Amino acid sequence: MSVFAVIAVTILVMFVGVAVDLSGMVHTLERAQDVARQAARAAAQAADAPTAIRGEGAAVDAARAAQAGRAYLGAAGLDGGVAVTGDTVTVTATASYSPVILGLIGIGSRTMTASSTARITRALQGVEQ
Repeated sequence: MSVFAVIAVTILVMFVGVAVDLSGMVHTLERAQDVARQAARAAAQAADAPTAIRGEGAAVDAARAAQAGRAYLGAAGLDGGVAVTGDTVTVTATASYSPVILGLIGIGSRTMTASSTARITRALQGVEQ
């Protein structure tokens, strides 16, 4: 009976480990995705105000946008990058997850990467112009 108990407990611990660490990885990926979205939004808000005020269209100030995106990533404690192309800002966020239970059997940390894109637009009464 004790051999059965040892095997059953080992299998149970492995299942719990998989459940705990898999949910931790999903949570880390979701956090990276959320931070990427918010950083892209913050970066896209770095519009070239004089151009927009003159009614010449919506444009992103690339230097300010990249700085705003990197600042948001830094404040969230994540690494990543910001790319500005025309009126589009793409942010990539990278987060790391170290397994809690499965780390005991040698499974190392995993890197989760998420990206998000925001585009600055000009709208009049809810209609993109």
